[in-house]
Amino acid sequence: MKYIITQHSLPLAREFRISRGAKTHADVVRLRIEAAGFSGRSECVPYARYGESITSVSADIDDFLTQWQPELSRLLTDLVLLSDTTLLTDFIEAKQLKGAAANAVDCAIWDWICKHFNESIYTLLELPENKPTITAQTLSLGSLEDMLEQAYLMRDVPLIKIKFDATDVVLKMQKIAEICPNSEFILDANEAWSIALLNEIVIGLDGIKVRLIEQPLPADTDDDMLFYRGKIPICADESCHTSHTFAQLVGKYQAINIKLDKTGGFTEALRLIQLAQAAKMQVMLGCMVGSSLAMAPNRVLAGYADVLDLDGPVLVAQDIDDGYTIDNGYISTHSSRLWG
Repeated sequence: MKYIITQHSLPLAREFRISRGAKTHADVVRLRIEAAGFSGRSECVPYARYGESITSVSADIDDFLTQWQPELSRLLTDLVLLSDTTLLTDFIEAKQLKGAAANAVDCAIWDWICKHFNESIYTLLELPENKPTITAQTLSLGSLEDMLEQAYLMRDVPLIKIKFDATDVVLKMQKIAEICPNSEFILDANEAWSIALLNEIVIGLDGIKVRLIEQPLPADTDDDMLFYRGKIPICADESCHTSHTFAQLVGKYQAINIKLDKTGGFTEALRLIQLAQAAKMQVMLGCMVGSSLAMAPNRVLAGYADVLDLDGPVLVAQDIDDGYTIDNGYISTHSSRLWG
């Protein structure tokens, strides 16, 4: 087995700003694994919110693959039945690789598995139909004037995700809704509000087509969500990581945002989807800012999603080959040439 780790800084189409700060580039790590005449690739997005960087994540991937290369090589070479893939995914999980590094390894392995069996991920796992699907598109945080300018350019977008801090939320939302009367909205505070502010804001949103409010409170104050008084569903993002902590969200949130760099990969995303469905919680499939290669393992799960938020292809200035397009709010169908 061979592997190649590369680091990339992808220029963005415009500055991307949330309540915690702004960036003009997406720093990503790509992995390619080669074994038994087949190769699999992936892209992960290290996230400073969780103490990750492209340097630390690259080192974690390298350390893992160096240490466990003989065992992984044997598992890949001996793979005969689809049911044997659990030996691979369980092996990765047992070594307790986390976050973006685990995502890179897990997704590269799944891409390799598809090449090995010469089948698409849809066929292998009997996933729901591959068809164009509405995805949210992001309106970045800024001054009122800047956000209204963005809104004008997005006035025909069916689902708009808007980044907020704690300033002038209702005023901005009312003005944006006037410009985009046919749109639905997701409000994303990235942990910038308190429960008191949340309850105040939802009163002012009456009459506006708000689909979800995403992670309004800091992740360490989940218990405060028990005092939420609004009717708009609240989606856990920074509070939602893996199936091991999912139970802590039940009764506090009505939806979860599954991002593969938080779950540690495609395998764990499937587990979270099953848990959310059993708990009758909405499933949102989201992303960090990266290329279509980073979007792909969640894009193929779109048939399980209540809300899709995979607009990376239009956030980066130049996407990867065989990437997705977004037309009239619909993200294009998946190509196995990209991944899976």
